[in-house]
Amino acid sequence: MAQFKRIIAALNLTQLDKNVISYARLLGKEVGAKEIKFFFANRVENYPVLDDTAGLNLSEEVDEFAIRVMRDEVSDIFGGIPNEVVFKTMNGAPLH
Repeated sequence: MAQFKRIIAALNLTQLDKNVISYARLLGKEVGAKEIKFFFANRVENYPVLDDTAGLNLSEEVDEFAIRVMRDEVSDIFGGIPNEVVFKTMNGAPLH
């Protein structure tokens, strides 16, 4: 089997994420991956515009929420968060 050092898995914060996380876990164990990176593509244009005077940064709030959801799902499936797991959010369309 190929020796992968890093595994990247895209999540979309739906029920399908459980399958992706489970497969990333299995693949990571099989190949001895040094890093498993889970990321979420944040499409800011899909969120309603907030009033600028509110002092809120919607993109940062969505990023924090997405990372919290990803951490919870990964923790449930992995039985904790291993050191080799990394969480990222990116702004833009999922296919870019």
